[in-house]
Amino acid sequence: MGICHGAAYVGATGKSDCGRVRETELAFFDAIAPIVHRESIDMDIAWFQSRYDKPGPGGTGSDYLNCPMDKAQYEAFVDALLAADTVEFHEWEANTPYFDGCLPIEVMAARGRETLRHGPMKPVGLTNPHPGTEKPYAVVQLRQDNALATLWNMVGFQTKMRYGTQADIFRMIPGLENAEFARLGGLHRNTYMNSPKLLDPQLRFTSQPNLRFAGQMTGVEGYVESAATGYWPAVTQPPKPQASCWPRRPRRRHWARWSITSRSVMSALTSRERRAASSR
Repeated sequence: MGICHGAAYVGATGKSDCGRVRETELAFFDAIAPIVHRESIDMDIAWFQSRYDKPGPGGTGSDYLNCPMDKAQYEAFVDALLAADTVEFHEWEANTPYFDGCLPIEVMAARGRETLRHGPMKPVGLTNPHPGTEKPYAVVQLRQDNALATLWNMVGFQTKMRYGTQADIFRMIPGLENAEFARLGGLHRNTYMNSPKLLDPQLRFTSQPNLRFAGQMTGVEGYVESAATGYWPAVTQPPKPQASCWPRRPRRRHWARWSITSRSVMSALTSRERRAASSR
């Protein structure tokens, strides 16, 4: 028997399967950043450039759209974030910690007025090519989100603000005054198992070996890794007596990927799980 689902799953009682295995749930909030239609971005203000002109994987060094802010615009933006109307948590979510690597932007703003300038809005490594412009006090970056380059993701702008509030505040950003959003930001609760304590190397529940787990709930991250945790129990499950052969071992490159994934699940808690656990 196997259980496989994503980290956002919770049952009708608000408890995940992780809670039923008598081990402390490792949960945190994960947030989603807004996506903007490229044609609605004002390129008389924005420009293409990667920080320090460094190309990312498959990039050119001009992989981001940049929207600059002066000090007055930045201060007004922070004020709006601090006063923003946000989504209320359900009772069963109230004590769930945030994942520090994916904090809502309004939460970052609440940690200090300069926090965003030293985080996702830092202005370093960027030069505004538009004539007559001064060095920006802060910069909002957008990253290409689809192959056609028609959709751009606001980097680090995950949020729990209500939809109407998001649109109003994000249109305060120079270059995004007329922004059309393909998707607005959101927030969801993730729950992971403490796999090193609860599962063996074949992802079997240690106190009930006929029960196997797979997917993001085991602590992996990413589509390939989640699929790998489902593939592994399938190929290691002993065949039925009438089966003529064992499943084939995966190809070498796939096996190598699984080995890395397996070690990351079983050797120790991931850094975000440790942070979540320590804050409970």
